[in-house]
Amino acid sequence: MNKILIVLKKELKETFRDKKSLMMMMVTPIIIPIFIIVMAFLFESESTESVKDFNKVGFNYEFSEKEKELAKQYYIEPIVEDEQTLKKEFEDGTIKIYMIKKDNVYTLHYKNNTSTALSYQLVTSMYSDYKIELQKEYLTNYGINSDEVIDIIEFEEEIPNEDSFIANYMTKMIFVYIVMAITIAAMYPATDATAGEKERGTLETLFTFPIKSRDIIVGKYLSVVVCSTFTGLLSLFLSEFALIYIDRTIPMIHNYHIVFSIGTLLFLSFVVILTSLLISGLTITIASRSKSFKEAQSALSPLNIIVMLPGMYIMFTEVKTTFITSIIPFVNIHFIFDDVISGKYNMLYVILMIVSTIFFIALILSLIIKQYKKEKTLFG
Repeated sequence: MNKILIVLKKELKETFRDKKSLMMMMVTPIIIPIFIIVMAFLFESESTESVKDFNKVGFNYEFSEKEKELAKQYYIEPIVEDEQTLKKEFEDGTIKIYMIKKDNVYTLHYKNNTSTALSYQLVTSMYSDYKIELQKEYLTNYGINSDEVIDIIEFEEEIPNEDSFIANYMTKMIFVYIVMAITIAAMYPATDATAGEKERGTLETLFTFPIKSRDIIVGKYLSVVVCSTFTGLLSLFLSEFALIYIDRTIPMIHNYHIVFSIGTLLFLSFVVILTSLLISGLTITIASRSKSFKEAQSALSPLNIIVMLPGMYIMFTEVKTTFITSIIPFVNIHFIFDDVISGKYNMLYVILMIVSTIFFIALILSLIIKQYKKEKTLFG
């Protein structure tokens, strides 16, 4: 164990001395939360922009202060003209909907088609609220508690995460990028610890010391695990802070409850560690077969796409976790991640994911140890 720790310490020193390795470990986790925040503001901006396509509504009277407040709340842009002008603009297609007020009668003019459905919803929602405000004012003037009369029942809406495209997209996207960050963080130290040392000729020197090849490779493997796990956990917690920030900053996002709970965050941390152990083993295995640093980098390049593909697939489909998907490497971690954040996970599938991932980690580690007993792997 002491010999493994010596190798681990040696590899970590070399990794942390290298600026490229540090950049891979630190920059990617910082980019992820920035990307999440930018995407959230883009979603909000797009939704606000889309309102402009149907929020122009004609009125033949000037708004009261309360109506101005409600119009602003519903993003309604009032166009105040006389009835004849509004009718002409409606026929020309300048406005899709207009309101005519005569005494206390409000008449809404519109064509009953899909293009005016959103405009109709805005106007009717606004006047529904305005009617309630007038009723409250009327009852208050007569000394009646309006809350006891009007608010007899309380109606609330809650949108589950799985029913929201925005919440689905953002939370699934986070894990895809975390897996990407783990892979990037593992690739460079794995390459340097294997093909890099082989190219520099320092691997032969290392094997002259009284250390078993198994201890050397386990030490190297653990150094890659430390780097990738650090990057993965940093990415996860920075993503959580980004979600908290946009949840408090953007009202539209707040309705979707996208912030992870403490229990969810702890379990996801465990999944990140398992993912790091698996990816680190794969990068060491692939890089060990390469003769040079450049060759190892080329061989490892497709790995990033392979580990991200299942997550990308899940982002845009409604597929569910099954017995098969819970035991396939990389596919299972993306499925379980999606199930856990949506709160609809099956404990059997979670256990299968953990057991199968540990099995593949052990299999890869035994393969690496076997590889390093061959002269062809060691010296090309």
